[in-house]
Amino acid sequence: MRKTVQMIQRTQTIYLFLAFISALLIFFFPLLSFTQPDGHMWTLLDNGILTDTQKDPELRTVSLQILIGLVTLLPLISIFLYRKRHIQMRLTIYCMILLIGLLGMLALYGWKLSISLDATVHIRFITIMPLIAFIFNLLAFRGIRRDDLLIKGLNRIR
Repeated sequence: MRKTVQMIQRTQTIYLFLAFISALLIFFFPLLSFTQPDGHMWTLLDNGILTDTQKDPELRTVSLQILIGLVTLLPLISIFLYRKRHIQMRLTIYCMILLIGLLGMLALYGWKLSISLDATVHIRFITIMPLIAFIFNLLAFRGIRRDDLLIKGLNRIR
C-alpha cells in the first residue's frame, strides 16, 4: 500500500497517466475526415478508412493501429516501473519517438488520401492528441530525470 501511495504522489506518474489517456482517446474518435467536391465523405479511423455509407473499413490501416497501440501502452507500462528510473526514462523516450512517427504517419495519410481522393482534408481535434501526449511524455521525462539526479546527489553526499 505504501509503495502505491509513493508512486501516485510523483508528478511524472500523473503526466504519464495523462499521456496514456490522451493516446487512448485516439482509438475512439475519427482522426481525419475528407470531403470530395461531389459531397462524398471519407473518414480516417485508427483501423481504416470509411465512407459515410459503410460500416466496414474499405482500406485497413494496421500499421497505424499498431503504432497507436504502442504509444498507448508505453506510458501505462512506464507508470508501474517507478522504481526503475532508467528503464522508465527509456520507455518515455521511445514513446516520444513513436509519437513523432505517429504524427508523421497521420500527415502522410492526410496528404496521400487528399491527393488520391481529390478531397479536402478536415483536421479533427483528436488529430492533435499525439502532440498533447508528446508534451505529457516530455514533462514526465523531465520529472523522472529530476528524481534520478536527486537520488544520485543524495548518494554522492553519503
